[in-house]
Amino acid sequence: MNPIDILLVNPRNRANKPAYLPAGITYIAAYLRKHGVEVRIFDRNAEVESFKQAIERYRPRIVGFSVLTGPTINDAIALSMQTKQLLGDVVVVWGGMHSTLFPGQCLAESYIDVVASGEGEITALELTRAILDKKPLN
Repeated sequence: MNPIDILLVNPRNRANKPAYLPAGITYIAAYLRKHGVEVRIFDRNAEVESFKQAIERYRPRIVGFSVLTGPTINDAIALSMQTKQLLGDVVVVWGGMHSTLFPGQCLAESYIDVVASGEGEITALELTRAILDKKPLN
């Protein structure tokens, strides 16, 4: 399979699988697809496939994590580190509540390359285009 542009990840947030969709990343994925970006969603709360299998199959150029302050942090950290180990040249982006509240703290970590704050759809598209086109992220 050819590499995809971006894999959006909903980190594990509970032991039991929830009966709801991760609305934030589904909105972002739909917006990106509408604008021609090849995107997949990986929901750790629902997927049967392992994260490593998904990374190896899709070989995304960007991996975006939706991170809440609290229960998802440990999973998001572990998956971000694993992403960097498996795909060294991948760009890891953190978005969501935690990165909006603590952008400096997030950017201080070696396993996070970019932080997206606030509403995500337009930012995700602009960010994806800049990364794929190798343009400055300012």
